[in-house]
Amino acid sequence: MNNRKGFSIGEFSERTGISIRNLRYYDEIGLLVPGKNPISGHRIYKYNDILTLQKILSLKFLGYSLDKITDLLEKSSFTLDLNETLGLRRK
Repeated sequence: MNNRKGFSIGEFSERTGISIRNLRYYDEIGLLVPGKNPISGHRIYKYNDILTLQKILSLKFLGYSLDKITDLLEKSSFTLDLNETLGLRRK
């Protein structure tokens, strides 16, 4: 798919190493919701979705649940809780 239009779920999976099954699950729970093709309804991922996925994977690595990650991604800034976790991780 043309990079300006985005990536299909298969292309996104190949580029990121995340399984199609996980991507569908993240979409289902509202964690990583791609755009949809208005005609076919297929998922269309953009470059910004790669950045969001990197945040998700980083937060998962730090031990956050998917529910907590969803909450954190909805906030525009880092919370004190997240900053504390990052500080502990650095030590």
